[in-house]
Amino acid sequence: MQVTDLANLFPTETMKAGTVLLEQGGAEGDGIIVYVGKVELSCGVGGSVQRGIFGGGGEILGVYKTLFENGARYFTGTVVEKSRITRIPK
Repeated sequence: MQVTDLANLFPTETMKAGTVLLEQGGAEGDGIIVYVGKVELSCGVGGSVQRGIFGGGGEILGVYKTLFENGARYFTGTVVEKSRITRIPK
């Protein structure tokens, strides 16, 4: 199975800029595949927010929380340009 085949199995949608896909500290377990667009990853550290890591088409985000059963997410993922994504449920 190819990663693109997952779009036929799981919810796939177009997201507008500003949509938060993953929240730092969140306990939800979905993973995200970004097919088209751009998602910024940010992380709050010591009272400030570190920004500037971007995931684009072909990136898979948020799956480590599910794979390794971490208690909370390490980063926030926010859509910065219109993106087509698939959510992989926990």
